[in-house]
Amino acid sequence: MTVRRRAKRKVWCGRLPNFRRVEQTMGMPAKHSRRWSRNDVLALMEASPLQTPRYEVVRGELLVTPSPTPLHQFAVFELAKTLSAYCEATGIGETLISPSDVDLENGRGLVQPDVYVVAPGEGLRIRRENTVRILLLCAEVVSAGSVRGDRGPKRRLYHAAVPVYWTVDLHRREVEEWISGRQGVAVERERLTWLPSGADRPFLLALAAYFAKVHAD
Repeated sequence: MTVRRRAKRKVWCGRLPNFRRVEQTMGMPAKHSRRWSRNDVLALMEASPLQTPRYEVVRGELLVTPSPTPLHQFAVFELAKTLSAYCEATGIGETLISPSDVDLENGRGLVQPDVYVVAPGEGLRIRRENTVRILLLCAEVVSAGSVRGDRGPKRRLYHAAVPVYWTVDLHRREVEEWISGRQGVAVERERLTWLPSGADRPFLLALAAYFAKVHAD
């Protein structure tokens, strides 16, 4: 395991002209800034229910991510499947995947982590109330369209609000692990380990085998 510190990235934040043109202006530099609210993004999603981009808001910044590739989805499925088996065996919680509504900013935010784990009590609550508010762990599979958010504003949010955040890099075949309250990032290339409070054994994932299965090597 190697540990490295990551410099802060400059993240584009811009004002988009109107809801119907969001997907056309995605990634373009903006002349003016705007602070988006959770309600703004919910209205945007309601106005465009059949559009494929993923809309999220983190600390007032709108993030728009294109539809995931099949490779991305294979990676999400394999990770969720392994985590779900561990959670079921230990009773530590439940594993879910996006699209979903996760609010870690007390009514101000909306993010959709690719894979995440909630405690049993949170799992019962969200069956009635829909919005997820407390995560034990979350993971994002990095793609060309999501890298700015996954390693920028979302990483900072998750690092502050979630005990463990994994960034899965399919190109480098490694996982960056961010632990809340710990400075720097651990880069895992051989094995991913997670021991949540109350578990009688750790979650273990052999990364070479995981990436080989995702890439169908």
